[in-house]
Amino acid sequence: MKKCSKCQKTKPLSEFHKNRVVKKDGLSSLCKSCMADINLLRNYGISLEDYDKMYESQGGKCAICGRPERVRHLGSIKRLAVDHNHDTGKVRSLLCSKCNSGLGSFKDNQTNLLNAMKYLKEGRQCQIIRRSVLVARRSSPCQSSPRTRGRMTDLLSNVRVALI
Repeated sequence: MKKCSKCQKTKPLSEFHKNRVVKKDGLSSLCKSCMADINLLRNYGISLEDYDKMYESQGGKCAICGRPERVRHLGSIKRLAVDHNHDTGKVRSLLCSKCNSGLGSFKDNQTNLLNAMKYLKEGRQCQIIRRSVLVARRSSPCQSSPRTRGRMTDLLSNVRVALI
């Protein structure tokens, strides 16, 4: 058991984050709840109580996909992410990790999101019209990324693709 330096409550050791650098016991002086409250205030200007109200009003589900968070971090399911406008800092709602990453990938650009929706709606599919032999070459290292450099590169030659 350990006492939190902020809320002054005595809690089980599992309620404290590891902090081997500063603390002799290897644990943070703040409990996880108090640490979350500080981070929410610092990063988004909301309290843990505000977060909990948002969470309850959304039924514990993502504002976009309507599912609860499923991603795990260090064995526990993560909290829903606080989504905010990066220009104004205004908090919008809570999102699961996948939807939050998706929005981040589009850089909150509505035009790109609309183009992605249009792309999915059109249902384009590729069809291979003519095939030839799969060729394996070792001659030159792949230039696309360090992970694939020096590995065997598979190339399809003489393939024509048409959009349906």
